[in-house]
Amino acid sequence: MSTETEVQIVVACIAAAPLSFSAVQWVAFRTAQRAWEEKRGLDHVWRWTPRRVFAYVTLVVLSLLAVLGTERVLLVSFFIPPWQVLWPTAAALLLTGLAGLTSAGALLLKPVRRPIPVFVAGGLNLVLLVWAGTVLMTTPRERGLPAWMLPGVRTGAGRLQKHLFLSGDGVGAVTDIQRGEIRTPGLVELGIAGEYGARFFDTRGKLDASVSFAVPRPDDFRVSSAILRQSGGRPMVFFRQPGAAATYASVVDGNGKDIWRTPYVPVASSVGDFSAGGPPEFIFATPDRALEARDFSGGVLWRLAHIGWAFTIAIIRPSDNVPPEILAADNDTGTLLGVGADGHLVFRRKPAMEGFFSEFTTVRWESVRSATCLLVSTNGKLLLLSPRGQRVLAELGPARYVDQVRAAAVRLNEGAPPLLAVAGLLEYKGEMGAGFEAVHAELYVFDSKRNLIYDEVLPERVEALGILPSADGKRESLLVGGENKVWEYSAPGT
Repeated sequence: MSTETEVQIVVACIAAAPLSFSAVQWVAFRTAQRAWEEKRGLDHVWRWTPRRVFAYVTLVVLSLLAVLGTERVLLVSFFIPPWQVLWPTAAALLLTGLAGLTSAGALLLKPVRRPIPVFVAGGLNLVLLVWAGTVLMTTPRERGLPAWMLPGVRTGAGRLQKHLFLSGDGVGAVTDIQRGEIRTPGLVELGIAGEYGARFFDTRGKLDASVSFAVPRPDDFRVSSAILRQSGGRPMVFFRQPGAAATYASVVDGNGKDIWRTPYVPVASSVGDFSAGGPPEFIFATPDRALEARDFSGGVLWRLAHIGWAFTIAIIRPSDNVPPEILAADNDTGTLLGVGADGHLVFRRKPAMEGFFSEFTTVRWESVRSATCLLVSTNGKLLLLSPRGQRVLAELGPARYVDQVRAAAVRLNEGAPPLLAVAGLLEYKGEMGAGFEAVHAELYVFDSKRNLIYDEVLPERVEALGILPSADGKRESLLVGGENKVWEYSAPGT
């Protein structure tokens, strides 16, 4: 039995619940009704028996359960399709519960012969069940995914060679890939961090160490993890960022245990060094629309209020002779904010692009600009903007819009200019009321002339890109993080 069929069976059972409630309500009412008995010379008097008491209590309790079930069905509708059946079912449960409570209340006041509200609700529930059955029968059980979500190479088959670089359980979706002196000065390692932990490998690919986070899913949400390398006697730590998840951010030590957590659910976050060799500072967009900086120990350094709903935060150096700045995308107004390292507002402007601006990533690609620039995904193309968003440096495409975009420059061939790799999430909503039926990823690679040379849809989330230099340092490979695995893309024949 396919998953789609199982889901339809579950939805059909939920849709039948209101009618089942109405049927039991009617039986309970008829039994409890007999408590009213006619007496000679009197109108009606109560005469309870254990059976009648049980029936009356059943009527009340069942009606309350129907009312309480309304919220549960609404919640389920956000995660199990089709919502077109579940939302009316939730309304029917509410109506059924109120009908039962009304009939129970009336029965206490006078000898009611027929539970009219229960009859009406039952009739409507029967209509609902027939309609729900029609919807489910006409809904294809094997809908499949639209063509743009199907995995495979769309452009440039044969231009790159791909193989599985690393695989193993315990990491989850890979969210950071770094190579360098990560844990020990002078010792070069490859670090892979994910939802649930991290792995460290030596230059020959041998596993050096594994870390499992003490809290794999904070508040039962998936969060991403970034590696913060050791520096100046400070040990390596992990920065766990919730992104869109409704939970806290945290800094975790090399053993996977929390050092400190934010006392709120941040909207966005970033981390960076504002002074050469100094400890990193953590920047958070708070729920009250402020920007907050915290030091390595979690202490608050400063707060900047009224910045809007900052959906994306990055720390960049606009040019070599300019100190680092904090950039934030205000999702309320579609503007870009620049904030100094001490928390003062430097600028706020609408970036020089069409459409609404709410998300970006940073990348350094010498084919466009020697310093860092901004990359924005839009419908039909990718845009490279100047560091403060004042002008468009390049348009790359064709490229479908991808969420949580990230980029890296990679030199696949010796002596050739670096290519630009861009990856992001493809999200298919389908019949889901909330969330997505499927989340895949799309990988684009552009040459130095800004032409698309490779396009692939991967059947998993991609939330990390990394660079792996060859042994002689003359060329590089592109590492792409997946679910419990890392893919390597290189030039053919290397």
